[in-house]
Amino acid sequence: YNRNQGNIISAAADVQRTAADVHSVELRLTERLNLAFQRYQSASQQGGPSQLLAKYQAAQNTANQLELKASTLKARNALNTPGVTKAQVNAAKLAGGMQAATP
Repeated sequence: YNRNQGNIISAAADVQRTAADVHSVELRLTERLNLAFQRYQSASQQGGPSQLLAKYQAAQNTANQLELKASTLKARNALNTPGVTKAQVNAAKLAGGMQAATP
């Protein structure tokens, strides 16, 4: 009778359990890699980061144009407001990036 038999059986079970854990981790990593590759392919087909940058820049240009139009409208409204001088209107135009009117 071998008194170490229980320890040997326990160690063999640990080896099998560890091998199963390794296989499980390999499967999860493979799945994560596949998902990452699918996201990469999808982003590449949609233009990826350069496409997002172009959209951001277009949005910034639109925002700048809207801001300029708002300044122009403020300046035009100021012309129609009693008590506002030409100098104040010109200052508002210059602040908005417009060319100042000549007196």
